[in-house]
Amino acid sequence: CRWASPCSALSFAGMQVPVQAWAAGGEVISLPLDFQRAAALLVSQRVDALSCTPTFLNLLLQECGPALAQWTPAQITLGGEVLRARAAENFRQAFPGTDFRLIYASAEFGVLLETGDLDGWYEAAALEKRYPKWRVEGDELQLWVNDEWKGTGDRVELSGKRIRVIGRGDSVANVAGAKIDLNEVAQLAEEVAGVTQARAFAAPSEVTGQIVGLRITPE
Repeated sequence: CRWASPCSALSFAGMQVPVQAWAAGGEVISLPLDFQRAAALLVSQRVDALSCTPTFLNLLLQECGPALAQWTPAQITLGGEVLRARAAENFRQAFPGTDFRLIYASAEFGVLLETGDLDGWYEAAALEKRYPKWRVEGDELQLWVNDEWKGTGDRVELSGKRIRVIGRGDSVANVAGAKIDLNEVAQLAEEVAGVTQARAFAAPSEVTGQIVGLRITPE
């Protein structure tokens, strides 16, 4: 099995992917951040499994969609950031026969959650196998580790026995006392016709404390 990843060798995923490939008796191909070259490698090397962030895969499809039409990966593992609905829809359409895995992990706590669904929801039971005691304080996921509660820095929401990561704790802007979720702003922007990708950011303002801006990629 041939695995490919653009992750830095010093990052959490950059270490995890080679170890996983080695354990499975496979090999690893390091992908460049030049999307044309990356697409050429995926096709020419007949890569079986890709591990990357949703942003990398989204940009790869935007730049090299036609070239990737002849590449059919068995598995794509996504992690490192929140997967938004627009990106998930693009991935399903581009790779209808591929097995997707969505991973929520951190360098501090390891792999916490994993699912094959692209709706962003995980079964809480998967988290409890690794950390039997956990809680949501405010909207931050906290874990009981070494006899104390430790915050993950990630914001989550619950629905019954399912859990969804909605962003980092630092992805909230304070605009004149109102808390603005930057991930929610970006997701709403991506629902606008003609927008393929959006990133919201907070900038300082002398009047309101902060303002929210958008960087968008048009179709």
